Amino acid sequence: MENPIAEKRRPAHDLDDAGGLFARTLADPRLHRVLVVLGLFVLPLLYLTKQALIDPEIPFLPPSIRAGWALHSDQDIKNPRDAEFTRDFTLASLPERMELRCRAFKTMRLTLNGRELSPCRPGSSWKKPSTFDLAPHLRTGENHLCIRVGNDGAIPALLVEAPWFLRTRDAWRVALEPEFNKLRPAVSPVDRAPRPGPLQTWKGWKWAKWLIVAWLAGITGVAIGSFVHNFQEPRPQSGSRKAHSRWVRVGFPIVVLSVCLWLNLTNTARYHYSRSLFDMWGHVDYVKRIAYTWAPPVATDGWQTYNPPLYYYGAGIAFSLFGGHDDDERGLKGTQYFGCLVGVALAVFTWLFARRLFPDRPSAQWGALGFASFLPMSLYMNPAVTNEAFSATVIAGALYGFVCWGSEAHISVRRAAILGALAGLALLSRFTGLFVFAAGAVALALRAMSAGRTRGWLPVAAFLGACLLVCGWYYGRNVMIFGHPFVGNWDHLGSELIDNPGYRSLGSYLGFGSVFFHHPERARWTTWLDGHYATMWADGQYQFFEERNTHAHFWLGIMLVLAALPTLAIAMGLIRTLVSAFRRPALNVDFLFAAVSMWTWTSVISFTMMIPAYSTLKGFYFLSLVPILGVYLVRGRRVLHARLRWARWVLDGTLWLFCVLAVWIYRYSG
Repeated sequence: MENPIAEKRRPAHDLDDAGGLFARTLADPRLHRVLVVLGLFVLPLLYLTKQALIDPEIPFLPPSIRAGWALHSDQDIKNPRDAEFTRDFTLASLPERMELRCRAFKTMRLTLNGRELSPCRPGSSWKKPSTFDLAPHLRTGENHLCIRVGNDGAIPALLVEAPWFLRTRDAWRVALEPEFNKLRPAVSPVDRAPRPGPLQTWKGWKWAKWLIVAWLAGITGVAIGSFVHNFQEPRPQSGSRKAHSRWVRVGFPIVVLSVCLWLNLTNTARYHYSRSLFDMWGHVDYVKRIAYTWAPPVATDGWQTYNPPLYYYGAGIAFSLFGGHDDDERGLKGTQYFGCLVGVALAVFTWLFARRLFPDRPSAQWGALGFASFLPMSLYMNPAVTNEAFSATVIAGALYGFVCWGSEAHISVRRAAILGALAGLALLSRFTGLFVFAAGAVALALRAMSAGRTRGWLPVAAFLGACLLVCGWYYGRNVMIFGHPFVGNWDHLGSELIDNPGYRSLGSYLGFGSVFFHHPERARWTTWLDGHYATMWADGQYQFFEERNTHAHFWLGIMLVLAALPTLAIAMGLIRTLVSAFRRPALNVDFLFAAVSMWTWTSVISFTMMIPAYSTLKGFYFLSLVPILGVYLVRGRRVLHARLRWARWVLDGTLWLFCVLAVWIYRYSG
């Protein structure tokens, strides 16, 4: 008798064919490219779109193609007041139906000709439009429409999209409580009064302004002309390589690093820790807590104790070695020196990145090193008691491991475990270490998919296990206590973190350029790009310089103008890296650079939407990207050179002039 089960069993060669087909599908580069597009662009964009347009807890004003948001020009977020928007209009005849479609940030009460109206279709949240039927209360001749908008935590704003003749902001006027009698024309959310800086008050500003415009226009022209070269395969350089002496390869970088170390140590010796404006006391309390107890605190124990503890253990050791138990001043000075030395190590890592990726191009290595050594956001952060420079260096160290082993066809389980441990240390230094961990896990998974063998997944398991072994205890504790691995002080301490204006809009993220024509401090009040540009290439937050130091800010304005060309090169290098990651995702370190960059920027955009404060526009949130930005700078330099031979020399001259000015300006005098 035949076995019916045996009849249904598939032949072994059929199973092999099915498994081989699955393996070939996983190894298909086209699938990898789809995953890259989804991971680097589609999913981050969907996440930000959900936050901006759907989540009512995110104070982002949804854009409209029909009308613009309107608000009062003199609102104060410290004492927000209700705003009353009014509009008079005339009707020759009465329509059968007239729907008013509007949104308010966040509550509204509408009256027409003295009668209060209820919405016929209320929005489910303030981001969804509500509809009112005006027809029953209209009259021929003059009509008076009034919409009172309230908002406890930010500036009240109104958007009217229909009917067309009532759209905001045309002819709308607004007054504030309690009188509601001083009417002013409604303004756009981006209409903020500029503050002139030292450059603008200089008597030679009129002709200097046109030089700046010409410089920026020239850079724009070069950008347009070089853009197409980013999508072309880089041409291999022909001819024999020139042999470089040890002085060229190592001697000059050592001189640059020595100047960098001298400048940072000198600043740290003179810079008092209390001068720092960025939650200094929260970091100091955390360091002292660790130095006295050596027990990791819970996120809600202090203002900064939500941060992972790795930096604070290192700073606590330095605090104790310098006698902090008996003398807080000396102990905290030791903590400053600890942070300073680790911050200088970030420049060393940038040089190592460049040496590894561009071994035969010493001038390119010098450019990346000069950029990292004298970048203003590093110079003004290194002397402070904060975990920013430390976490950036630890994350850079984890990335450097992937730079060394990321292009190998077969990575051993031992090396994968080392990379996992480095990623775990990055996660123990700052939450943004998550992006190195995630990028590394995806890169190893793509490698395993390309190999098409089951054993190819062992390095992935080793990477995940080692990372979990190093940092799992900390994030597991957060999950047990708070239900979430990532906990911030804004989540649980209930402190006011909102500054003027208390919202974000589309213009907040797309606008750029005012940083070149107004005071550097003004940039943090304008747009996301201006704010981060000013705090990356200058001290736009008064961390290092005092507000009354007009001499320094004069030169800071010049340095911001000069920095436009290196910024263009970085943007060109980013595009080149994204194209490379798309063309060959597996066994390509460019995927790691692209993923860490895109996910870090996504997280910062999300954070600034969640907390719409000028103080969240801080370029040093990108300190962990400095080695990657140095790589982008070198690649952008090559793109510019491919289009215009002289552009590389102009870029190099501009970059080193910027470095010289940084050494001259960023010397703290106390």
